[in-house]
Formats: sequence, C-alpha cells, structure tokens
Amino acid sequence: MTQELNIDSFLQNISKKRKTLLLIMITSIAVSVIYSFTATEYYKVSAYVLPPESRHIQPLNVVDVDGDLISKDGEAIKPVDVYNNFIMNIQSRKLQREYFFSNSINQFYDDSDLERSFEKNFHKNLLFELSAKTTSRDIRSQSFLTISFISTDPNRAADILNNYIKMANKKTTESIVDSVNKLILNTRSSIIAEIDGRRNLARKITQDRIKRLEEAYMIADQLGITERQSDVNNSQNVILSDTKSLSTQSPLYLFGTKSLMAEIDILKQRKSFDPFIPGLRSLEQKAEGLNNLSVNISDVNSAQIDQSATKPKSRFAPKRKLIALIGAFLGLLICFLYLISESFIRRTTSY
Repeated sequence: MTQELNIDSFLQNISKKRKTLLLIMITSIAVSVIYSFTATEYYKVSAYVLPPESRHIQPLNVVDVDGDLISKDGEAIKPVDVYNNFIMNIQSRKLQREYFFSNSINQFYDDSDLERSFEKNFHKNLLFELSAKTTSRDIRSQSFLTISFISTDPNRAADILNNYIKMANKKTTESIVDSVNKLILNTRSSIIAEIDGRRNLARKITQDRIKRLEEAYMIADQLGITERQSDVNNSQNVILSDTKSLSTQSPLYLFGTKSLMAEIDILKQRKSFDPFIPGLRSLEQKAEGLNNLSVNISDVNSAQIDQSATKPKSRFAPKRKLIALIGAFLGLLICFLYLISESFIRRTTSY
C-alpha cells in the first residue's frame, strides 16, 4: 500500500511540475541541437588499396645469362612481400612526418606548433583498416587496405590522402628496386672479384711451374739427361693408406733439358693467362650480362589503387541525430533527478 502511495505521489508530482519538466526537456534538446549545428564539421575521406599483381613485381625477379635467379635467399620476390613493405611504410611515423613537413601541410591549420599540428591534425586523423576477403578457392584471400583521413575540408582531405598514398607507393617501390639493383651490382662485383682471383691464381701457378721446371732443368743438366726418357710414365700413384692414394706426376728432370728449357721459355713469354683458366669465359659472360642489367622503377608497383579518395557526400561529424538523442536522454535524466531531489526536499521539510 505504501509503494502504491509513493508511485501515486510521484505521478502527481510529475503532473504538478509538468511545465518545469517540459522546460528542462526543451532546453536540453535545444542545447544539443544548437551544439550539433555550431560544432566544427569534419569529413572522412577514404581510399582503397589492393596488393600488386604478379606482373607489377615480375621485373624484381632478375635472372642471369644462365637463368639463375639473383636473390639474397634464393627465393623469388612475391606480391605479398612487396605489399607488406608498402603497408609498413605507409603506417610509419617517419614517412608521415616527411610528407607532412616537406609538403607544408601545416599551412592548412591554425596551430603554430608544428609538432603538435602534425600529431593532432595529421597523424591521429589517419586511419588504417586491413581486411581479408575470400574470393574463390584459387585465390584464397587478398588483403584489402582502407586508408582514411579526417579533416574539416573534404576536398583538401582527398588531395592530401591521395598524394600521401602516391608518395608511400613511390617510396616503397624505389626502396625495393634500389635493393634489387644493388644486389645485381654486388653479384657482378663478386663475379669480377672471382675472375681477378682466378687470374692471380693462374699467374702464381705459372710462376710456381717455372720454378719447378728450372729446378728440374738443373737436375737433368747435372745428370746429363738432354732428351725425354721414353720409358718415363706421365704419372704415378703414391699409396697413403689402405683406402687412399695420391696421384702424382713423375719427376720432371726425366723429361730432359731440351723439353724443360722449351717449356720454361714459353711460360716466361706468356702474356695472357685467360685461355688457360677453366670457366673464365663463362664468368666473364655473366659479368657482362649483369653490367647492362637493372630494374626500372616505372616497371614496378608496390600496390594497386582500387579507388582513390573523393569528396564524401555526407559529413563524418558531428552526428546531429545522435547528439539530439543524447540531449533528449540527458533531459530525461535531469528531469528524473529533479523530481527525486524535489521530493526529498519536500519530505525533509515536512518533518
């Protein structure tokens, strides 16, 4: 019975204070509506980016004249590798700062503090969303990247976002192409170094051969061996153990002084060692092929622009309907608190 009386008393109080309550509701809604129409309007522009196709990164997989892939780890560069690099770059603060300051984006904002302007007006207003969608069994999934930018000027926001994506795409492509071209140059330098090493080795081997022949000549001269001995074998086996043997040539002095002196004279007159170096011409061909080989930046693309950012048809904020609903809710809450407090005060004074 007491509960029913309290409810009846509460409802009677609402009836008595209806004008005040109505005024509170109207005021709350009016304030929220006025705020929604006077608050700064923000617009959200979005661009949509896809991974590159195989043809966009194919020039990065360079092969030499023998058809061998030039790669650090021996594996071909895949579209996902390039695309992941692009995603990492476009989200990096370093690239964002470079774009913001090199293009004087701060001139579009009132904040005189450049660092604060970058943080508040650019970095925090860049939004990234990565989603995977399965299209078929053959194409398992693709990573669709949505890049958004929030600003008070929709046209300028679209230009800023599109230019930033272009810069990130260009920087990523340049970095990857530069690394591949450096790898080509390093590979060529390595081959040239191997060619030089083989030439130096051939020169040393020839000098060593001359020394051995000169020593054999002195021995043959002392022994009076002028002609090559007909019963001399060209090589002989030296037994090292039960399972190993070493093949060696027979003593050189047995070839006679005439043969030894002829070979010494010819070796001393040798001007080029190249014809006597196995595999040298193949290495020279590889080096020559790499000399004219490079990847052009224009032939590579690290990402595809599925749709560029355009001026949005509606504003992103303020959301006027939502603000009006919140104002109405706050009005109801204030009315309820007003009735509770008024009832409490009236009950307290009655005692």
